[in-house]
Amino acid sequence: MEKLKKQTDKIFVVGTDTGVGKTVLSLLLMQFFYAKGYAPFYIKPIQTGCSDPHDKDSDARFIYKHVKQLTKKDPADSIVYCFREPKAPYFASRNEGEHIDVTLIKDTLDKKSGIYSPVIMEAA
Repeated sequence: MEKLKKQTDKIFVVGTDTGVGKTVLSLLLMQFFYAKGYAPFYIKPIQTGCSDPHDKDSDARFIYKHVKQLTKKDPADSIVYCFREPKAPYFASRNEGEHIDVTLIKDTLDKKSGIYSPVIMEAA
């Protein structure tokens, strides 16, 4: 377990479009690491296409609903920014008049990485 922690304390899940399986892959990774005795954490710093982290279309809500260790936890812990429009984060944030602070995302990721391992970070 220590060897894995040193090599994969952060896993970045990225895909080139909506619906390509990023959230499903993130779910499988979370389930895998819990099954192996790790304490993983799922984070989607920027979620578009949902009104809040508890929205039925929230990827964090989907993950928390399907990972038994997370069912009683708050999916809002996994999202830094949530925008209503299902657009690229730049456009969604601009349309809502909000600036995306990359430092806030980095600080959140660093904080979670100090507590959990690995951190599974899903791109928008």
